Amino acid sequence: MENVFNEERQYLEHVKKSLKENIEYQKQEMKEIPKRHTNVLQGDSFLVESLMSIAASKLYQLENAQDSPYFGRIDFLADDSHQCAKLYLGKTAIKDETGEFVTIDWRAPICSLYYDSDVGRVSYEAPKGEITGELKLKRQIIIEKGELLDVKDTSIVAQDDVLQHYLNIHADDKMKNIVASIQKEQYKIIKLPLYTNVVVQGVAGSGKTSVALHRIAYLVYNESKNIQESQFLVID
Repeated sequence: MENVFNEERQYLEHVKKSLKENIEYQKQEMKEIPKRHTNVLQGDSFLVESLMSIAASKLYQLENAQDSPYFGRIDFLADDSHQCAKLYLGKTAIKDETGEFVTIDWRAPICSLYYDSDVGRVSYEAPKGEITGELKLKRQIIIEKGELLDVKDTSIVAQDDVLQHYLNIHADDKMKNIVASIQKEQYKIIKLPLYTNVVVQGVAGSGKTSVALHRIAYLVYNESKNIQESQFLVID
């Protein structure tokens, strides 16, 4: 277990370095966008505003990931591949200096394996169709303030002790960490198709609002051609 912890600690340092570089790049990008579009035509001003908004949103996501850049890992060997993919799930995607993803966004289709599947034969729906293969490993990783606290290999995500850890976090931080403790039943609701009527009943504090907000985030990520964030109205 000590070897596993040391391996994950080394990887965390690599991710933290990559995250810092991503943040610096994004800050520089926000400075360069107006310089690259100096034409005063109205069309260019709209373009600059849109590009700046996208860059600011990405910068916010990256800065928000500094305390806990990822929360889980899956090792997946697709049937059409000879190489096992080692994937770390986080609140946003992060690339290293070579352009390789060191974390992937929890809303990406392959991340359903983390929430839905046990180790063994699995499948998930990708844009190009069903992908089948072998889930070799599912690992829960607890990181706080950039420090690795715990590592757990499991076949069932969000076991009681891990879930309790996140529930014990200060209330202001609960929403930031809910993606790490989403239950299988909650994830099924979150990823339901866009044009589906959904009624969720539960007592106060059972997580209805959290599921609703993360369903919105999931749909905005996966259905961007059909719906935009500005089209949602939340009444609490």
